[in-house]
Amino acid sequence: MTLGSVFEGEPELQERVVEALRRADEGWKVIHAQDHAAIVLESLLVAIHQDRPEIYVNEVTEMTNALLLARQEKQVLSAKKVGAILRDKLGLYAERDGAGYALTLDNQHCGRIHQLAASCHALSTLQPSPHCPLCDLYYPAAEPDMAAHELDVHHVQ
Repeated sequence: MTLGSVFEGEPELQERVVEALRRADEGWKVIHAQDHAAIVLESLLVAIHQDRPEIYVNEVTEMTNALLLARQEKQVLSAKKVGAILRDKLGLYAERDGAGYALTLDNQHCGRIHQLAASCHALSTLQPSPHCPLCDLYYPAAEPDMAAHELDVHHVQ
């Protein structure tokens, strides 16, 4: 809006600025979606949408590595690395119990995970769960003209 205001009274120039920024924004979304934190968030969303009360870091690691493999990434993450991503990048803290480190998927954590996934542009946010009120809240339906483009980006990934 600020850049567009410089060209007040020039709708064609304003539209060109918006279009240029839209392309750059889409490029950044793709870069963020490829970050390991975004992929960890996708794994957490799977567990949330399965109505699981908790998930262990080892399970998050397995799902994350499966997503990386499906996207033809060569890197494999360790449980220690995934735990560090949860803690240091996402601010989510798993607690130790007899079976390992578990992250409780209570309402507070579920809301935070959906919010983080939206901000990281996690690819699963392009096709939100139809029965999840948090998906409705954080991933509103795309504009009709953008929906096809977003699906193309998802398909490329």
